[in-house]
Amino acid sequence: MWAAADLRRRWKGLVVLGLLAGLSSGLAMAAIAGARRTESAFPRLREATHASDAVIFTTQVGITDPDWSKLEAKPYVKRLAKWNLMFGNQNGEPNALIFGPAADGVLFSKVDKPVVLEGRMYDPARADEVVIDEGAEHGYHLHLGSRFKFQFFKKGPDDFSGKPPTGRTIDFKVVGVVRETSALLFTDGQIFPSKRCHEAVRRLDQRVRERLRATARSGS
Repeated sequence: MWAAADLRRRWKGLVVLGLLAGLSSGLAMAAIAGARRTESAFPRLREATHASDAVIFTTQVGITDPDWSKLEAKPYVKRLAKWNLMFGNQNGEPNALIFGPAADGVLFSKVDKPVVLEGRMYDPARADEVVIDEGAEHGYHLHLGSRFKFQFFKKGPDDFSGKPPTGRTIDFKVVGVVRETSALLFTDGQIFPSKRCHEAVRRLDQRVRERLRATARSGS
């Protein structure tokens, strides 16, 4: 009888304690589940993006135009994705860079294929479309739908001359926000163009070099 009466008097308190206990244990279980998801997030992202297993910077040993054929022929190399860092000015501001696939287009299509969070992936046939990672929204103040001008350095020593770039200028549009593993391994805040961008920039450089050679021949 006493127990029943005490229970009737205290039921609200018991319910609150029960709710608090339920919330506390629920939060603890959620934290454990969250930790497990976080622990498995990077492997899941690697699997989803067909992430690369190794990254090679040939410029660190002074090689700017490497021959990849021998490495590509190794039996342990399943696929090789070439990439380029292209430096220049973004909207007139110096020290900007764009990280994109080489002309073969393997990067971002078969290797390190980004997960699209907003918008869409760029059209590989268009030189003026880019996607950005989440950090670029803060680092470059870009977002889905943004437009910006990027003037590239020409291929050659003027990348390091300290002088402003004199290469091609492209008016880019951000068509997507993506996530991929390089932001977690190296640095976030990156702009990714299509292979067509690389082709367009380098083709203009080639025409300029050919024009200079023709001028030199005609003047000699």
